Amino acid sequence: MCSCDFQRADMRPSDSGSLWLHSLVLAVLALVCLRIGNLWDTFTRQQHPSLALIPVPVVLLVGLVFLWDRLGAAMLALPRLHSRPWPLKRLIFGVSVLAAAVHLTGAALGFGKPTSFGRLLVVLGFSVLAVPIATACAQVTSEFQLRQVLKKRGVAPVLAAMVSMMLCGVFLAGLEAFFGLLNSRKPPGPQKVYAGEYLNPGAFYRTDVELGTSLLPETTVQCGLRIDQRAVWDVRYTTDAAGRRTTTLPSGAQPDKCAVFFGCSFLFGEGSNDDQTIPSQFSAASPRFRGYNYGVPGYGTQHMLALLESNTLTQEVTERSGLGIYLYLEDVHEARVVGDMDIVNSFGTDFPYYRLNDDGSVSRQGSFTTGRPVTHWLYSVLGGSQTRSWLGLNFPRRSAAHFALTAAVVKHARDLFLSQFPGSRFVVAVYPKPGLHRKSLQLMVDAGVEVVDLSTLFDPGADEMHFAGDGHPTPLANQLVAEAIVRDLVIDKSR
Repeated sequence: MCSCDFQRADMRPSDSGSLWLHSLVLAVLALVCLRIGNLWDTFTRQQHPSLALIPVPVVLLVGLVFLWDRLGAAMLALPRLHSRPWPLKRLIFGVSVLAAAVHLTGAALGFGKPTSFGRLLVVLGFSVLAVPIATACAQVTSEFQLRQVLKKRGVAPVLAAMVSMMLCGVFLAGLEAFFGLLNSRKPPGPQKVYAGEYLNPGAFYRTDVELGTSLLPETTVQCGLRIDQRAVWDVRYTTDAAGRRTTTLPSGAQPDKCAVFFGCSFLFGEGSNDDQTIPSQFSAASPRFRGYNYGVPGYGTQHMLALLESNTLTQEVTERSGLGIYLYLEDVHEARVVGDMDIVNSFGTDFPYYRLNDDGSVSRQGSFTTGRPVTHWLYSVLGGSQTRSWLGLNFPRRSAAHFALTAAVVKHARDLFLSQFPGSRFVVAVYPKPGLHRKSLQLMVDAGVEVVDLSTLFDPGADEMHFAGDGHPTPLANQLVAEAIVRDLVIDKSR
């Protein structure tokens, strides 16, 4: 007779005692598994959210009930769970009562978390739902004989593979624990603390379906930065009606040409006031051009293309022709257009995702989240690895395809800009950097994209050219870059 039947049966005194002992043990096991499940849920939601779907407390309870069923019979001479016609409802009733009693007793003695009516309901609910599953599994497998199973053809290799996977899991868990300990003992890095309205949720940034994130229009915020208690900057950021960083013009200027700038935080002017950004300094040096700053912190090459594909620039830019200037940071922008693991796991999860086609063109595939869900899931899992963190690993390594993608995105953006602003000129301005590998740049040049090479204009590592501990360019660096662009595009090669 299956013990899962709910038929009534007379129980002898010895059976009743065994029932209550089984109930007590199952109640304690249920509470232990529930606590482990709580720890598992907290860990996975912080490190690997997708793994939180694994029902660890139930799986663990099944295994522990199976072991108790056998150990209790072997060591304590208890009847097996399947050997007496106990009504399942009596067992569950006993487990629920004893689990509640153990839970309340532990709370009264100060063990575990403080109790509440909600926690008590969770204990009772888990006992009523999970314990029957574990008990049924133990009963179904009560006559399981490994020796007989191994005799079946093909079973041994499968079990060997499963054991190997379990051993690999144990090894990886140990490795993660070891590197987690090393990471916890790392000396702390520079303590960067931002201040001002800039940090307030929804004060400066907004979610953008097409771009991932964008700036709020007609907004002014204060932004301060301190590193290790040292003041680095205290500036104000202002946006115009189109959600662009405000670009100032010299007094009395009457521009008849546009200078549309694309880029990231270097172009936006992180740490600089509105009149100290590259577009503002460009307009100051060449008043004939009205500067437009489409730089946003975190943006990559693909944001320029996405903006041009939106067909909104012709409504946002007053002048009909002029210059399109992309401020290019080698390696930094390749990482963003490719969407490597560090970018996706931090600020770029919803950035535009472009794919390189066989004919050399590019096509939009949604965002990094929607366009490649499997890769996004793998990155989220690997991103929480302690081993990866200690070794500083990032994926993927740059390849020829990534350089080709970057160049193709720039070429397509160039073509769109020239079609939307006929008679204009589009250039890539290379931000100063020693030792450029020029792999993407060479492909841009081969595709007919004009490049202004500022790589040797100054040493970006010089104290006066970057904010110490942060890396963004100072207003002086912005001024030198803007004046160099004016010399190359407006004075020496004016059209």
